[in-house]
Amino acid sequence: DDGSSIRWSQALLRYMVGWAAWLTIGFGYLWMLWDSEKRTWTDHASSSRVVRVPNEPKN
Repeated sequence: DDGSSIRWSQALLRYMVGWAAWLTIGFGYLWMLWDSEKRTWTDHASSSRVVRVPNEPKN
């Protein structure tokens, strides 16, 4: 949430919660449709979020 890279503990938590999110027929990922900040269960559990970083232009 603060813009830094995630720690290994956060990555492991995202992985484990990701399995639960899929085992509920994907509901943990569909959750973003109702969340005001568009966050999934993995985002909430690990206090992080996925951010798309644009590619740097090639010279």
